[in-house]
Amino acid sequence: MKNSHFKIAPSGKHRAASSVGIWVARAAAVLAALVSTGLIASTYGVLSQVTDEGPHIACGMEWLDRWTYKYETLHPPLARVAVALGPYLARLRSHGEASMWTEGNAILHSRDQYQRNLTLARLGILPFFWLCCGLVWHLTNRFMGAAWAAVSVFLFSTIPAVLAHAALATTDMAVTAMFLLTVVAWLHWRVQPGWKQSLAFGMAVGLALLAKFSMLPFLAVTLTVLEISDWAQSKKLGVRGTAVVSVCLVAFVTIWGGYRFSFGPIFEEGLQLHQLNRFVGDSGQLHDTTYLYLSKKIKVPAHEFLMGMVDIVSMNSHGTRTYFLGSVSERGRWQYFPVLLATKLPIGILILAVGGILAAFGRGKGKPQEFIRLVLIGIGCPLLVASLSTINLGLRHVLAIMPFLAMLAGMGACKMWNAASLAGLRRLAVGALLTANAVSCWSAAPDFLSYFNEPSRRYAADIVVDSDLDWGQDLNRLCAALARYPAGPQIFIAYQRTADLSRFALPTWQPLPKGVESKGVVAISLFLLKTYPKEFGWLEKYQPVQRVGYSMMIYDLR
Repeated sequence: MKNSHFKIAPSGKHRAASSVGIWVARAAAVLAALVSTGLIASTYGVLSQVTDEGPHIACGMEWLDRWTYKYETLHPPLARVAVALGPYLARLRSHGEASMWTEGNAILHSRDQYQRNLTLARLGILPFFWLCCGLVWHLTNRFMGAAWAAVSVFLFSTIPAVLAHAALATTDMAVTAMFLLTVVAWLHWRVQPGWKQSLAFGMAVGLALLAKFSMLPFLAVTLTVLEISDWAQSKKLGVRGTAVVSVCLVAFVTIWGGYRFSFGPIFEEGLQLHQLNRFVGDSGQLHDTTYLYLSKKIKVPAHEFLMGMVDIVSMNSHGTRTYFLGSVSERGRWQYFPVLLATKLPIGILILAVGGILAAFGRGKGKPQEFIRLVLIGIGCPLLVASLSTINLGLRHVLAIMPFLAMLAGMGACKMWNAASLAGLRRLAVGALLTANAVSCWSAAPDFLSYFNEPSRRYAADIVVDSDLDWGQDLNRLCAALARYPAGPQIFIAYQRTADLSRFALPTWQPLPKGVESKGVVAISLFLLKTYPKEFGWLEKYQPVQRVGYSMMIYDLR
């Protein structure tokens, strides 16, 4: 254990803790995870599919049923296979639709059991949530002991954004679990870089890269900073080159296996990539030869992975249309994620996290300071990478920092609890903050996706929309709300998501014309209302008669 300053064996103090106390802490952590699991399950029958669920299910089903992965390569297959596994085991199969959008809807509406099929898909994400809880326990217990491990698990399982994405058949909870797993595997590998640790670390890296392409910059920056921090403390490299090569080889085989050991071209034929054209030109012999070889002549292992990397680079270069703080932009803004963290996290965990940061600047050595350093790196590096991106599509893109944020807040609670001065008052404050955090989270059920903390809640629609407020989740509620309107009035709907509205129990309706004031009953999503002001902004001079869930507005303009 001399290779790394991150010495993760339990200290004598922790070993001396009573076995009864450890079992109580374990029971508390398990109870917190179970309560949150129940809250996650409570959303299944209420929320309709969000934008990304149908396409993810379609791509995962293609991998399972057809043994191919052609619908879309913008996302790797790990989480997609997980969400398609439940429907597949229930004997649902591919429908052969031309696009992943229509294919996803066809699978979800199979046998006229929409909500059941959607629930089966969403259940595939629960194991990633449980894995996160277990890893939060493991890390905190190793450094701080069982009691504070239980507190960290409790805090993690009462973050609304975590419960929101643990309840959806999307990729973000899987990304969170795989990022944390990779950091834990790195810790063990640094302490003892044997073949078992190298195998585990390499597989963790491979699985993380199979979860989402954002893991590549997240892990590259995070692990580099961890290595530098480790070297700065120990002044030893500590890891042999053969161990690094072994990790890379295992990661490569894991990724290749995730794509069923496929071979193929790097580019699709006909694709034009702006970044590449900067070097080979937009036309000419060099351009044509380069694209010929990349799209036909050269075949590589796991070519879908490389194609996906090309797609994500292209997407990042163009940016995405985003509404943020009252304006619409095609490019990312560095303030985006800090503002979302300040407004979408409960006040209790924010205060305790500040306490954890203050503890990082306090005097002292040993495990607590090492732990805080590890946690701060786990938060700061992904947050920095995401803030430099042009893609601002929700807090979910930094969901990977939430376990570290919970551990940081747990460290803040520990420091406050153990402080000598005003001990009684400080412990009362810790208890109040933990309770307030839980109440704020639990009271949001089942609308964890649309959660904003108390000071910012009334301004939510002026801060951000998209997957933090309106991801298309209230379609079931809209059906119930419109059912009470008589058939006579003209009903217009503006709902630009992936669900097939013709399959839902809606009254007779027609799409709301863009840029044209219409008379009748109008139902519109907040996403369209805010993100496309030229087309639908005229509605904002009227008062809505009803808000459906948190994401849809109904106007009666008869």
